[in-house]
Amino acid sequence: MTSLATGDLEGAKEFVRTATRGIDPAAVAAFFGNFYDLGWVLDREGRERLLRLAPANFGNDRGTWGLALALQHNLDGDRAKARERAEDAVEAYRRQLAGAPENAAIHSSLGLALALSGDAHRTEAIAEGLRATVLAPLGKDLSTGPYCQHALARIYILTNEPEKALDRLEPLLEAPYYLTKAWMRIDPNFTPLRGNPRFQKLVR
Repeated sequence: MTSLATGDLEGAKEFVRTATRGIDPAAVAAFFGNFYDLGWVLDREGRERLLRLAPANFGNDRGTWGLALALQHNLDGDRAKARERAEDAVEAYRRQLAGAPENAAIHSSLGLALALSGDAHRTEAIAEGLRATVLAPLGKDLSTGPYCQHALARIYILTNEPEKALDRLEPLLEAPYYLTKAWMRIDPNFTPLRGNPRFQKLVR
């Protein structure tokens, strides 16, 4: 995390390689695919392994599994596979919300999955992301609020709303949260914003 916070992607990858020696490779791939969505920090073999994992590797949580794989497929440019796994995640998160309708993190995850499942779900994806930020406001909920704000920014990126994404990212950088300007410069999830002057100024 420290290497990523300072924008040192190669340092982060080297840390992953050395710190995970002797650990089950499938467990490593599942952890990084889920933990802060860091599948992009894995080497090529690790990313390929992540995409071969089953729900059992994620504690049989089909929401977490589907979203982790959908996000990685999306970064790899495989939109069809991303939609397929995102639809699995949407189904699972809807079931989870039936039992926990006020869970902000699940609303955020559902919003991301909907955004990855195609333009037909664009409006609902944004609504779920907004709902999460209402349940866990950035300035009041210090544990979940920043995550929900970050997820909403990513939903806006995925639904081609760059200015609204930046509206959410600017205050997020002022909050106590792991995301830094240097991190944003190397995180491929922000690639669609790279040419935007506001983004360039934000991460300068």
